[in-house]
Amino acid sequence: MRSQPPQIPVPLAESWRRSMALGISPDQHSPRHLHDPAEVAQLRREHRLQRVMPTLQDLLADDSSSGRHLLVLTDATGEILWRVGSREALRRADRLEFSEGADWSEAGIGTNAISEALVTGGPVQLFSAEHLVRTHHDWACTAAPITDPLTGALLGVLDVSGPLNSISADTLRMVRCAVRVAESLLGTSDGGASLGASSTGRASRQGVRRPGVPASALELLGDRPAAVFADGSRVPLTLRRAEILALLDSRSLGWSADELAYELHGDAGTPQAIRTEMFRVRSMLGDAVESNPYRLAAGLAGCSDSGRVLRLLREGLVVEALEAYTAPLLSRSGVLAVQLLRDQLNRAVGAAARGSADARLLVRWLSTDMGAIDFESLEALGRLVGQPDARYQALRRRGGALGVSIEVEPVRQEIRAGKKLEQILPELLDIAKAQAAKMLHWLDLGYRIRDRVDMMYGRARLLSPVDREVIEVRLRKKLHGCESSYCQAPVGTQPHMAISVHATAPTCIMSECRSSA
Repeated sequence: MRSQPPQIPVPLAESWRRSMALGISPDQHSPRHLHDPAEVAQLRREHRLQRVMPTLQDLLADDSSSGRHLLVLTDATGEILWRVGSREALRRADRLEFSEGADWSEAGIGTNAISEALVTGGPVQLFSAEHLVRTHHDWACTAAPITDPLTGALLGVLDVSGPLNSISADTLRMVRCAVRVAESLLGTSDGGASLGASSTGRASRQGVRRPGVPASALELLGDRPAAVFADGSRVPLTLRRAEILALLDSRSLGWSADELAYELHGDAGTPQAIRTEMFRVRSMLGDAVESNPYRLAAGLAGCSDSGRVLRLLREGLVVEALEAYTAPLLSRSGVLAVQLLRDQLNRAVGAAARGSADARLLVRWLSTDMGAIDFESLEALGRLVGQPDARYQALRRRGGALGVSIEVEPVRQEIRAGKKLEQILPELLDIAKAQAAKMLHWLDLGYRIRDRVDMMYGRARLLSPVDREVIEVRLRKKLHGCESSYCQAPVGTQPHMAISVHATAPTCIMSECRSSA
């Protein structure tokens, strides 16, 4: 039985007929060009979409070296005014003359997603041979019209285009969302000139900065993160945005959207979700957060409360660092990358307290929630003041209740001295509870790191040998310089901790595992 030929949607077939009636051939390669680059630059300056283009770029563009798709914005006739993408994506588009000044309407190049959005007035997604021109069959395109929210007039078309396997149904949802954001900004009193003018309910509940007031500090310690502005106002941060800012604060060279997606969500993360979140962050903080890569600008870099603790430690001001270290880093966060930063901060402060050889500083550190489970500092205090000291005994009991390792040697000495089992049984139970709690903590962390390594190994298998070698060389150079501020404190941070935070490519983890095996 012969299979039925695929059914062509009626609107698509009609678009083909209209295009060919206008003289467009499936073998035609070049579109009409309406303006040269200098004229396009002038058209941009005069166009209303100029004001929302930075927002659309934050939401959808990927001009990193690995970016595969293009963000395109046209005027109401289909003439391309803006393109944003990686060099490779732009080169692919140039071969089709998919460039600024080109007419991407039906009359200019035949059926495509932009032309269909202009005709239908709604979002459109076309794949491969649904395009009329054969040279476009390696592409998939998603487009939606942007209208003036005040008059309803068509302003232009937003399009995301790329190779077939780079576009999905999620792309259509993201384009629709970006169009709604752009139209909301255009509907504000300043026409979208201020990124802080987002009218979404969630943004208004979070609080939006006043235009012209720069962010001056980040509060990341504890369970109520916030951004502090130069006028003294304090705007709460959601946990996810605070996690992003903590990662930005930890690396001076910045992060790509792919890296942040992987650190926060694992393999389930998408750069598009990060760009949406970064749009909201930048709506609040403005120019304090830079893009491509994402990083804190000079005015905000190093101005977090956790960064201040590390800065004081580097300056040798241990007392002041203990005063500043009031709570754990984002205590409610369960993200592995944040947990590792939190552990490194604890290790830095604990090592500084031990290095001071000052019993008062050690007691002060061990009395905090962060230092209560630092058994190395507890043992250092015991050596300084003697184990019979009341301060040591009190902190030892407190640490045992919280899961810190309690010394077994004193119990052994009591057994040798002839004490009966029932007399030392409470101490033995304390030891067992403490060791069990500690073991469960490290087992949980170990399983999470193992899962991360497994995912990285799976990614590595998709890379060519040449790509793996290039990535490994680059990561070795980065790790040799250790760009994270959390790795610059004068403490014995373990190499595997730094690698776990920074390495987003699998070869680095695998090479570290091989070297430690």
